[in-house]
Amino acid sequence: MGVERLENANPQIFSVKHHRRATTADEMDESVEDPIDALEIFDLIRDINDPEHPYTLEQLNVVQEELIRVQKDSKHTYVDVRFTPTIPHCSMATLIGLAIRVKLARSLHPRIKLADKERVAAAMENSSLMHAKYLQRQMKDEFAAKAREHSYRARSAFKLIEMDDRFNVLRPGITVLDVGCAPGSWSQVVVERCELNKKNSTGYLLGLDLQLVLPIPGADILSSSDITSPAVHKIIATKLKGRNVDVVLSDMAPNPTGDNATDHLRLVNLCRTVFHLFAPSQRSPSDSSQAPNEPLFNISSDGMFICKLWDGVYRQTFILELLKFFNQVRVFKPKSSRDSSAELYLICACKDKEL
Repeated sequence: MGVERLENANPQIFSVKHHRRATTADEMDESVEDPIDALEIFDLIRDINDPEHPYTLEQLNVVQEELIRVQKDSKHTYVDVRFTPTIPHCSMATLIGLAIRVKLARSLHPRIKLADKERVAAAMENSSLMHAKYLQRQMKDEFAAKAREHSYRARSAFKLIEMDDRFNVLRPGITVLDVGCAPGSWSQVVVERCELNKKNSTGYLLGLDLQLVLPIPGADILSSSDITSPAVHKIIATKLKGRNVDVVLSDMAPNPTGDNATDHLRLVNLCRTVFHLFAPSQRSPSDSSQAPNEPLFNISSDGMFICKLWDGVYRQTFILELLKFFNQVRVFKPKSSRDSSAELYLICACKDKEL
């Protein structure tokens, strides 16, 4: 193929990590059972060459170790490889799926038939995941491109960056709770802007999510943690060690049902759950015997709460609830939110914080 016909003739090249070890022939033996891990998957697919260039998927930043997850339960092993195409019509899903096939086979008992193991590759080749319109949108999306350039795990990092630039949310030395932090892009921004990787940092970041979240240096991460669970609340309290929290972030969202009104209400209720971690719930007017709950932790007098909503009829009702605790509440839609998205953010500030 001549250079003039290449769809991406001048790709950006990224630095690569040092190879941990070489893959041996024994490791590819399907007759041996050996648990799979994300590092193995990354080492296996990082050196696959792009069809148009003499560069590897790692050099082109198509695959990143931080975006590979391996989850296991009593019966199954799930491999999730998130990758970024460099052209709209990319066949890398097929190549990646086939490349991990033997590794996946070796992670399971030999009695399991190969046909069962091929489901991972088949899932990665799902046409809905590789829809041309989606890929074209990603390639034209300036924030998706910036996320690749800065090694953020998702474009949503720029939503928090924009809110921080506008409202001065983050600073060194503060304590931050990041609820619904998967895949970790907001936590990455917090670590950077609060300088949590510095040796003498006094700040603290606790992130949690229902999903598996790969480690983020400088952050304390709780994976597979349900924010509505009292058991998780106890863990949060233990982790915070009596600290006042300066910033509470919530970018989480429920799995959509397809009904906008239902999804809106469910997300409002999730935000309300996070709000009542630090704000006492109000006594029900119909039940005078009901005592308000005790907060799990205290928020600083200049603290902030930022939560995502899908717009709907209960937005104003929830804002009025927030204003019983906070001095100011702003509705904000970042430029990095897609125009077609109903998402917006509520920026809430305590009495000693000016927005």
